[in-house]
Amino acid sequence: MLVLAHLLATLSSSSADCTASPSSGGAVALEILAYVNCTVYTVNSPPYDGAEFEGWAIRPPWQPNMKGERHTTMTSSCLYASPGEASTQTIQLRQPEPWSPKAEWLYLSMFCPGELGLGGCFNEACNIEMLPVNGSLLYQEIAKCHKMEWATGTTVAKLYDPFGNVFIMHATNEQACTDAAEPCGNPQFPPGWYLKREVLAKTLVLTPVLDDSSAPIGRGMAFGTFACGYALITDAGSNGYHRIIDATGSSKYDIVPIVPSPSSGDGLVAEGAATAASGARLQVLAAAAAAAVVVVVVGRHLGSRSGSRFSDGVTMELA
Repeated sequence: MLVLAHLLATLSSSSADCTASPSSGGAVALEILAYVNCTVYTVNSPPYDGAEFEGWAIRPPWQPNMKGERHTTMTSSCLYASPGEASTQTIQLRQPEPWSPKAEWLYLSMFCPGELGLGGCFNEACNIEMLPVNGSLLYQEIAKCHKMEWATGTTVAKLYDPFGNVFIMHATNEQACTDAAEPCGNPQFPPGWYLKREVLAKTLVLTPVLDDSSAPIGRGMAFGTFACGYALITDAGSNGYHRIIDATGSSKYDIVPIVPSPSSGDGLVAEGAATAASGARLQVLAAAAAAAVVVVVVGRHLGSRSGSRFSDGVTMELA
């Protein structure tokens, strides 16, 4: 789940036409994802119940966000479109849901549009759940048409690498960590990386690289050429960081990518990571993820209420 105060749907395709709304801390966006096409969909709670969501036996290819509950640090934000679209897009699932009437799920983001695919970890490979071990980090490039603001006077946590790149902590798993601008779980960082808490002297506004939401979305595209690009770091405590200063990109990171496992048949794992399954949840994830190797995002996402269609004419049913 991702905690957001407001998801603003507009008909504009640029962050310039999007007015960020203040965060109240009262609303929670319930988040599901599908590895078959690397998409994330969300609904707000309320009106949908978070406890019912947690107990929902959702069927593949869908699964809840593996990073757990997300409490964001922004003081205001605006979701102005779905990636590859001129406005926000919604679908309905063709499976039972724990509430009635069924939800209209908002297409929030895509997490494998770039050259790095699903991303990867450094300095060590990701663990079996595709998360970094302590002392390592997960790097990903995603498409999310989301404008974020941190107001003057806000205390924030910034993560610095040895090469001049800077990231801001945008999400944690606990509200107390968000309030304190401290990462949860006491994560360790690779050599040369350090975290610094700062009080902002002026408002920080973060918008995607190539913020035109109707720009192309594809697989294997260079960062900056696909719509609504963000570079993300996740630490071993599942705290998330958006890149705010790009000095060298990811070129200095020795990333061990998350790739198909040809020997185990379990889908996507990190190169060099253990391949033993860690339970039914991982098996469901891996089975869905394996499909992403065959049917992938090759062009502009064309959302529909019953599935997701891509520019090569392939339709993936996500019910």
